[in-house]
Amino acid sequence: MKKRNLRNLTSKRLSAAVALLCAAACGGKAVNLDHGAPSSTNTGDAGVTTTAQVDDQIINIWVDDTRLYWQEYAGSLRSCVYDDCKATKLTYASQTSTNITFSADDVFFLNWLDKLFRCSKSGCADKPTYFLQDDFPSDTRPRATADAQYFYWSSTFDIYRCPIANCGDVPDVVAARETGTFLQLQGSELYYSYWPDQFARTDNPRPPEIHRAPLDGSAAPVVVPLSSELPRSGWSSFTTDSQRVYWIGPASQILGCPLTGCSEAEPPVTLADSGTAKSAIAVDASGVYWLEGSLQSDPTQTVMFCPLAGCSASVPPRVLTPNNAARFALDATYLYWSDFELQGGNYTSGRVVRRVVKPTP
Repeated sequence: MKKRNLRNLTSKRLSAAVALLCAAACGGKAVNLDHGAPSSTNTGDAGVTTTAQVDDQIINIWVDDTRLYWQEYAGSLRSCVYDDCKATKLTYASQTSTNITFSADDVFFLNWLDKLFRCSKSGCADKPTYFLQDDFPSDTRPRATADAQYFYWSSTFDIYRCPIANCGDVPDVVAARETGTFLQLQGSELYYSYWPDQFARTDNPRPPEIHRAPLDGSAAPVVVPLSSELPRSGWSSFTTDSQRVYWIGPASQILGCPLTGCSEAEPPVTLADSGTAKSAIAVDASGVYWLEGSLQSDPTQTVMFCPLAGCSASVPPRVLTPNNAARFALDATYLYWSDFELQGGNYTSGRVVRRVVKPTP
């Protein structure tokens, strides 16, 4: 496996996205989480309960087997146990930007100077430990993931990995001369979205692609043939499970191919084909979930579901949330989502996280 010395990567500019976060948040109001969540909120859907309510806007949410994690508009990263948020609230850092990533035991996050820090999931009293520094590309899409042994990330130059126990200055090169977003681990391979012309000055840019590469960098990356373009914008427009790659097609379909890609003999499977705008696709053993709607053209957005066998006229997509969902996350039992709210005539991220039991196929 190739190595790359991080000390030789000298570009240390602030990312544009982080600068925007600071511009919006540095003069913002104080964050106060010293209150418990309401015991229940009736949204009109059976089984829906409020699990966390905060005083600053929620940018994103994550869950694991025991805790709910959220990032706030001012940059704070926090967590709590779902059913007892007041008593179990933890603060990992007061200033974080993008690329928040989880391993089995730790939370990893960037600050505003492209320095990556780590904190135990059990807490570090807002005193995280330095992990590495690199030049991360200047967009807000996630560019890191982790397994039990390694942390993987995409810099401006290559895709790397290093041991979680001790990263050091010389990481392994997983994919040379490529950058990726939405990094996902499947078996012995890394899947990621690669847009060759994302920053190119051209009137006819090539569309994004899904690439896969061995985790140990033992072979060059290859394109996963999809027989359909990936969208050029949107939040988390592809995902994987142990059998398939799933993505949002150019006509807002939910499509699926084997992990090795599609072909004329095995074309993409269409799981849902309504033309309504979609984003933030996710998958589990029961089915595929996505956000449907648009805050730009239509101020409604809902989490939808189709079983892995696909939807049809007789099995339509299921509506899982009210029409104000902003972000969502899954654990083994529940679907969690943050809401959005109307402020000054504009729709913005809200301050509430709710959950509902996930559907069965």
